[in-house]
Amino acid sequence: MLDFIQKNAEPLISFGISVLIFFGFFLVSKLFQYKMVPVLRHLFSKLKGNFATRLLERINLPLSSFWLLIGAQIALSRLFPQNALPVSLTHIFRSGYALLVGWTACNLVDLIPILPQLNWNNSEAIKKILRRILKALILAFAVVIVIGEFGYDVNGLVAGLGLGGLTISLAAKDSAANMFSGLLLLIERPFELGDWISCTAAEGTVEDISFRSTKIRTFANTVSVVPNSVLCAGTITNVTRMEMRLSKSTIGITYDTPRDKIEKVIAELREMLTTAPDIVSDTVQVRLTGFGASSIDVLVQYYTSVTAYKDWLAVTERVNFDILSIMRSNQVEFAFPSRSIYIEKNGQ
Repeated sequence: MLDFIQKNAEPLISFGISVLIFFGFFLVSKLFQYKMVPVLRHLFSKLKGNFATRLLERINLPLSSFWLLIGAQIALSRLFPQNALPVSLTHIFRSGYALLVGWTACNLVDLIPILPQLNWNNSEAIKKILRRILKALILAFAVVIVIGEFGYDVNGLVAGLGLGGLTISLAAKDSAANMFSGLLLLIERPFELGDWISCTAAEGTVEDISFRSTKIRTFANTVSVVPNSVLCAGTITNVTRMEMRLSKSTIGITYDTPRDKIEKVIAELREMLTTAPDIVSDTVQVRLTGFGASSIDVLVQYYTSVTAYKDWLAVTERVNFDILSIMRSNQVEFAFPSRSIYIEKNGQ
């Protein structure tokens, strides 16, 4: 055992030093991630704005991984003659650095002020899509570098993709249609993030708009991912952009009600709606519109100045209670479906 240690003392010492070097860089990585970054975040929080804090959050994990990667490279290099890594390992580490740089750049894209002067309705959605495009380009560039590091001909790869372009385009025609439809949605701006919309596929609040699809949170609190081509192919109703909201109902009055009572009820209903809060007075319509199978029909129609569904329901409820009070104060009965049956006796 002693002879073995004496013969292999130098390699064992070199291996032990490599382990200590990697462990040291591992400690530096963890100290940076869990000690230094929180201290810097606390210091930067006292400054105006939160750019420095957000910057630390974006570069925390990439820099911690960088310390681990450089520690692994230095530790492994000691195990080879003249501290020189083999070509294959060199390519691996270079690829790792390229991916780390790409990761960091993608994280920093969220901090870049993209088109700050943009004042469109869908400006936030457009900025989000532009950031996604930048991230995709950065990742593609990093992947190209990695492919080149392993000796592959990037130009030949691109040429091969060009030869198969027809097949890819045919397979991705639906995706192309969705992307083109998404571009049209961003240009025409029929809705923006946070709007309540109704379409053939779903109804709810718009949570995200991308080139491929639009995410809509429905009444059931589920998220429907609607392809943009489906949205563009149908009718889109933007409920949020209503200036007024319609409320319309028909009151059925019994046929045995005298005319003067009907006229009085109509006049009181019209007066109540004209003076009621949250109702646009010049849109009020209270009219005797026809004679049903079992009732005299009175149309009650008005627009509310509140458009939010919850507020609109509250106004409608208040109006319905007022209608009930007016009907009862005038002793006018609501009609309900009924049928009269006449029986004839033979010989009479």
